[in-house]
This record gives sequence, C-alpha cells and structure tokens, in this order.
Amino acid sequence: MSAAVESLSMPTLWLRRPEAVQQHLEFAASVIRVCVVSVGGQQVRGELISPDPVSGQFDFQVHSSLKGVAIPPHAGMTARVDYEGKTDRFAFFTEVVQVTGPMRWRLAQPLTVERQDKRLSRRVCVLGEPGFSLHLHMEGVLARFELLDLSAGGLALTYDQEKTPLKVGEVLRGVLRLPGPVTFKIELTLRHTRQNGLHYVAGARFEQITYDDRMTIRRLIAARAGAPSCPR
Repeated sequence: MSAAVESLSMPTLWLRRPEAVQQHLEFAASVIRVCVVSVGGQQVRGELISPDPVSGQFDFQVHSSLKGVAIPPHAGMTARVDYEGKTDRFAFFTEVVQVTGPMRWRLAQPLTVERQDKRLSRRVCVLGEPGFSLHLHMEGVLARFELLDLSAGGLALTYDQEKTPLKVGEVLRGVLRLPGPVTFKIELTLRHTRQNGLHYVAGARFEQITYDDRMTIRRLIAARAGAPSCPR
C-alpha cells in the first residue's frame, strides 16, 4: 500500500449528479448562506440565493459593507465559491452568467461540489518554524516559498505577486521538507489566492502524494495537537 498514490485528499467527497448539486445549493442558500466568491483576482464576501429550479442558476448577493469596493465581474469569468457549515467545508468552480446589479451576480450551476470534513482536514500553523520548507519549480528554477500552514489535504504559502505571480488552477511541482528530516516530492493545484498586506497567500491541494507521505503529515499534525491554525 505504501506505493499507492492518492489523486485527491482523503477526506474529500464530491457531489456530481445535477439533482444532488441543486439540492445541495438549496440547502446552502437556506442554511449556510454566507460564502466567499473568488473571481477576477478578488475575494468577495456575500450570500448565496436559492437556485432557479429549472436552470439551476443562482444569485450571489455582495455584502453591503463592500458596496463600491467589490468590482462586478464580466460574464463568462470563472469563479470559485467557498463556504462552510458546522462540520464541513464546501467549494466549487462556476461561471459568471451575468451581473444583474452592482451588488448581485448570477452564477451557473456547478458541475461538482467539493465537500471536506473539517475534523479530518485540520491544518496547523508552521509559519517560521524550523524544519519546514517548500520549494517549487518556477520557470526551470527551484524557488523557495514561505510555508504558512499544512494539512493532510494541502498547504498554504505566501508569495510576492510581482516576483512570482501565481494563478488559481495552476499546477505546481516541488519538494516539501518536514522536521525529522523528511523530504518528499509533491504536486499541488492552487485553489485560491488573496492579498495579505504586502504579500499574497495561496491555498493549494495535494494532487499526487503517496499514502506513506500523507500518513507522515497526519502523524505530524496529530503530534501537534493544540497548535493553532494560521489565520488566512
């Protein structure tokens, strides 16, 4: 089993059937409501509005505090929607159908919805701690990035957008080093980015990682019980 490679995070489940996706969106709009939409380089907080029963399209209402701040996207732009309930995190990619008002955007029904059990995808803050490092291949050079936090499903890193611009959906390969020392090769997909002061923060998911390597991360996290999660 040690040679097995997992293509997705172990605690991740997927909703794929159109009727299941629509029922979930109805639930999310009525129970969870609050979400964050990442589109056009910005992350915008707001609420989900129940989907249309025929088209499956749904509206996103920008939070009132962002009036005049959030930039309306263009039709056809790709958007990522993130939200969470008491025990689960959810995320999906969709497309902007149209902007129906300065504070209201219509989005297409997603093809899939990703669900993660928060109890199984706990992340711990490792920023500035010795023994942790991350190097990624950038234009033929193995560049070092500051590791922010780590979980069995992925990691977060900080970067300079001008020096090393990263894009959501981009696949990166590199080397992750943990205390021990433990070193293994990784493949990541960038899931979201946001500005944090002078730097940017990117969240990434492990795409190609062996069972043994994932278990190594899980044991490291378990040994750090009580360690805080980094605010993103």
